[in-house]
Amino acid sequence: MKTKITFLFLFIIPFLTFAQQFNTPGDNEGFVIVGTTTNTLVANGTDLVLTMAKSGNPVIATATANIDADTNNYLEISLKNNSTTDQLRFSNTNPAVAPFSNIVITKGDTSYQTYYVDITAWTGIVNVLSIVGKPTTGGYTFVGAGETISIDYIKPVVSLPIVVTPEVNTFSFDGASNGGFTTLLRATAVQATESSKETLKITCTAANTGNSKVSLAAGVAHVGGLNKYAHIIIKNTSSNNAFQIAGLVGGVVKSFNPKPVFTANDTDYMTYDFDLTTWDDANQQPDLIIGVKSTWAATGVYAVNDQVISSNSTYKNLTGINTTNNPRADIIANAAAVPPLPQNWELVGIEGALLDITNPIYIDQIVFDNEKGNLGNRDFGSKSNTIAIYPNPARNVLNVKSDNTISKIDVYDMQGKKVASKNNTSDINVSSLGKGIYIISVLQDNGSVASKQFVKE
Repeated sequence: MKTKITFLFLFIIPFLTFAQQFNTPGDNEGFVIVGTTTNTLVANGTDLVLTMAKSGNPVIATATANIDADTNNYLEISLKNNSTTDQLRFSNTNPAVAPFSNIVITKGDTSYQTYYVDITAWTGIVNVLSIVGKPTTGGYTFVGAGETISIDYIKPVVSLPIVVTPEVNTFSFDGASNGGFTTLLRATAVQATESSKETLKITCTAANTGNSKVSLAAGVAHVGGLNKYAHIIIKNTSSNNAFQIAGLVGGVVKSFNPKPVFTANDTDYMTYDFDLTTWDDANQQPDLIIGVKSTWAATGVYAVNDQVISSNSTYKNLTGINTTNNPRADIIANAAAVPPLPQNWELVGIEGALLDITNPIYIDQIVFDNEKGNLGNRDFGSKSNTIAIYPNPARNVLNVKSDNTISKIDVYDMQGKKVASKNNTSDINVSSLGKGIYIISVLQDNGSVASKQFVKE
């Protein structure tokens, strides 16, 4: 709880922006209930208590936030959640509209929890601040009468506190774990079982010209920047056909594309590799970015009535002219010109409507390492390697096919420890191994040793 600042002190130092620190004890600090609900908002002298009376997404807002968004990049909020709401969405508009800055919050709190909201996309002095409670699964929060969220304080901060987080380079999403991917932009990310796999289920939540994003939370863990490749096992049941990993390159966020080309409407899991050799050696908080692939090109030649995809939208050319601005930016620039210029493009349908907000993407595993090849198809050892292994990923029994008689099969973990072995056989049971990446080494009767890497699920 913040200590109140006396008026005398404010007069002595009039230019400090203490008004940006929205201390809640004693009064509502300008926050009110939004919408025609019977929810209540009461400052009880200790904190600001939002009490829910019926189902629906609770919303509170203030018109006097006075946030200097050019200076401050985050909002720090301390709260105690005793409701079924497990996500808060922050907006600089009222009514609250996208784009939102989202945070996942814990439920059943017995003490205050501190969260940081990314507002780097906001600019200027922001007076309107809306906070919306919403479940991570989408839709509406169905609350019981009397459920509460108690806010101790909200304040803008320039940067995140320095927190020593563990380095995690393999994410498996076992049990109820979301792996720390809890920083959300127009997306939900929850642990879910799909096709008997324990996965991270990502669903885009709002049609928008900007892509959806799920990021590894800075206060939870980090990926070691010395790992220069990433590998993702993923099943994309959506029609979104663009997927990228983003990280820092020279301190600036840059996106990396997968190999092979990312597919849509999958019926099975695919493995994609990412070359991250140019990203910084420092700790990374990777973003997973989902959108619709653009077919527009700045150097493209388009005839009248040609249609392209850009900014998750469809545009039709009106003049046969194409500029270096993408169609959306070109429309905005021509409309703002004095006098306005003829439009080269026309939006077809609804802006951002191509983004699939219904069908999810399932991620089985993410690995950051220094191996260039595909997780399931890397060969090791002799160039005369003639073995094939299946299924890969494997759950119970891993089969080996070879043109030669197999004398022995050994399985090693990524630290080089032998974890399984079997003689004179063409398969090996791996059901007792933990989920992860292993190397199978096969000794053949001609004396050659062939090895492959496989994934245990």
